[in-house]
Amino acid sequence: MRIQIKWSFFFGMLIYAVTAAAQQKETNAKITAEEIVQRAIDNAGGDKKLKAVKSAEFISQIITGDNDTLYFSVKRKGSDKYYISVMSFRYENTTTVFNNGNAVLIKNNTAERITDPIKLESLALNCYSSIDYGYKKLGYKLSRIEDLQFSNFNCYGVLAESPLGSKTVNYYDKETGNCIMIMYPSGSRTIFKSFLPYQGLLYGKDLLLSDAKGNISTSFLRDIKIDKNPDDNWFNLLPIGDCRPPAIFKTGRFQYVNGNDITAIMTREENKQIESDTEYKIEWLSDSDYLLHRLKYVSAPPINENIEYFKVRITSWRGNRYYCQYITSDNQAGTCAFEKIE
Repeated sequence: MRIQIKWSFFFGMLIYAVTAAAQQKETNAKITAEEIVQRAIDNAGGDKKLKAVKSAEFISQIITGDNDTLYFSVKRKGSDKYYISVMSFRYENTTTVFNNGNAVLIKNNTAERITDPIKLESLALNCYSSIDYGYKKLGYKLSRIEDLQFSNFNCYGVLAESPLGSKTVNYYDKETGNCIMIMYPSGSRTIFKSFLPYQGLLYGKDLLLSDAKGNISTSFLRDIKIDKNPDDNWFNLLPIGDCRPPAIFKTGRFQYVNGNDITAIMTREENKQIESDTEYKIEWLSDSDYLLHRLKYVSAPPINENIEYFKVRITSWRGNRYYCQYITSDNQAGTCAFEKIE
């Protein structure tokens, strides 16, 4: 009798497991690409909250495969303005600005117009902090592709095709609904290792970036600001060709500008800059780039540990005000604006 009960229980559980697996397989087969992407949108905060975000600013630190450090400054405003500036102590610094369908790439002191429709379309997508929400708002065609089982994730596969025909492959974790990998036409990949909940929204925090050659970099989200209303001049499209900032920014008295707030005042001379009681040496590396440095302890020797320095790049200007990105010797990064008052 006991044996009969045990076998009946075993076969009952086996039938249940097979039935549940079949039902799950049927459910997986029925779920549409649009439903998969909408679930990711809901996880990111939902349509209403994402639509309500007027601006977003991010600072990310990138560690490359050869152990160099880059800093990405990203700004978005509305659904048609996007700014990304890349800075390091070794690589060529670049800034890309997209504004209402037009874009420029700034290298050194030269601005180049971006005219490739596919690149412009990609920049338009980057105006959205949630790529999935961007797919929806910009009318990307979504279709199911084969699911994929990773070592730690079981994923739905979705092909997203832009109105101009550019395609990305996206994999969404079946358990959480979040997108964990995007594969681009170039062969590069973005892998989302973790996410940051912030003000009711969800953002990628730690990422792995793989280029077409398989070189891997790691990205860390260092700072985030939502609805701080960045000045529209961050999104200026500089004239094509030579775009050197005017020489008036090299000397004079300046005040920090933070949104609508005016803060500290500093004085800049030919080879030094004084802020409050702190004096820095200033070296202009180009018309757009300068280096500020000082000894932390004047009586100590000038070794690396005793030198504080800032590398600053002017990315835009309007009248007496200029906008810049900076990185520091103690791995800080950010953006700020200055206005010349004398």
